[in-house]
Amino acid sequence: MSKQKIIKIVSTMIGIAIIVYSSAMIGLFVYGRATVIPVPEKIDYILILGARVTSDGPTKTLQLRLDTAIDYIKENNFETPIIVSGGQGADEPVSEGQAMHDYLVERGIPTKQIIVEKQSTTTAENIKYSKMLMKNGPNVLLVTNDFHMARATYLATKENLMVSRLPAPNAPKSWLYNLAREPLAFIKTILFD
Repeated sequence: MSKQKIIKIVSTMIGIAIIVYSSAMIGLFVYGRATVIPVPEKIDYILILGARVTSDGPTKTLQLRLDTAIDYIKENNFETPIIVSGGQGADEPVSEGQAMHDYLVERGIPTKQIIVEKQSTTTAENIKYSKMLMKNGPNVLLVTNDFHMARATYLATKENLMVSRLPAPNAPKSWLYNLAREPLAFIKTILFD
């Protein structure tokens, strides 16, 4: 086989891979933006998934999740239990769950309404450990960023939760990174979680 033919085959394979990956990125983004707002009486828990915490508090990505949940709770006069889920990474000053609890309380959400899960280190663990805290039923309003929603929903349904989605927007500075990373994370989830 000639060198020119090999280059053509490799170039074609790379082009196909780029198209497939780009399609996956777009598909996950579109799915994540599709908001499903439930009737409040049908929700047993609001589940807010964690993201990185710094010494300054929740990152912009996590703030967007929390602010989306706060707006929904206040607009609907919602008293449903809220599970905030996320452990403490090696470079995080507190657990994501604790940082989310503090953020919500500072913005007027009663502490008695909040259940803190602080052992999880992955999205799969967020769902699994949060489910262990659920006593009222399996109907959850899942709050995470749009880029993360498809994978989180997949994992929640694997745990037999009935999911309604409330996607938060993506932080502008991390939009491209998150959108590029998520298809790989979804593949890892399907194969290993």
